[in-house]
This record gives sequence, C-alpha cells and structure tokens, in this order.
Amino acid sequence: MTTNAFKNTRRYTAFDVEAFARDHRFQLLKVEPGYAYVDGQREEHPSYIKALIMIKEDYTDEARQGLGVNRFNQFNVKVKWKPEPGNLQKFSEIILRDVTLVNPEVKVYGEYQNLLSISCETFKVIGNGQAKGN
Repeated sequence: MTTNAFKNTRRYTAFDVEAFARDHRFQLLKVEPGYAYVDGQREEHPSYIKALIMIKEDYTDEARQGLGVNRFNQFNVKVKWKPEPGNLQKFSEIILRDVTLVNPEVKVYGEYQNLLSISCETFKVIGNGQAKGN
C-alpha cells in the first residue's frame, strides 16, 4: 500500500510574500503590545508590537480593480520592535495609512498548511499617488 505521507515536508512549504504584497494594498488599523507564549503560557511582559492590518484592496480579481476575495480581510503582524510607549506612539501616528511590510517573514503552519505567521521589521507608508496592482 502506498501513501502520500512524507516526513520533513514542512521545509518545502513556502509563501511568496513579495508577490502577495504586489497584488494587495494594506492599511494599518491598530497597534498594541504583543505577548509571546512559552509552553502554552503567556509571558508576563510584552516582547513585540502586534499590528492589525487590513487588506484594503485585492488586485487578484480578474479585472484587477482591487475587488478580490480577500478584500477587507484582517490579519496580525508581529513587528520586531520593543513595545515601549515611544515606539507604540510612532506606529500610532500612521494608523489608517496605507503601508507595506519591510523585510517580512512568513511561516506557513496548520494541519492543512493554510495559516500564516507574519512578522516584519517595520512598515513603510505608501504615498497617495503611488499606484498598486498595475
């Protein structure tokens, strides 16, 4: 009997974050301290900044008008900054602005490999005149 079960296949799972970013416009909605979990327990002090991002436009639709199926979906991003008040204030100043992720890292996980863990160094604000999806 043959099966399609292999060991160590997780290292072959990849997500092309650059291509995903080219086809979507992101908006920063919220920032707050983020807590790491060790052995299922939340650490006492926050260790990063957690940002809530919304997909404002999804250019994967057939006409490339920004109306794709992921439009308005939201996801969390772990920003590799300490959640000190000054750092949180810097990010709070760009809430509701269009942003791109700077040096993003994505890990695919889950039973069906359909979940993403996303982190980045920081955000870059996109100017109003910059076209996306073209």
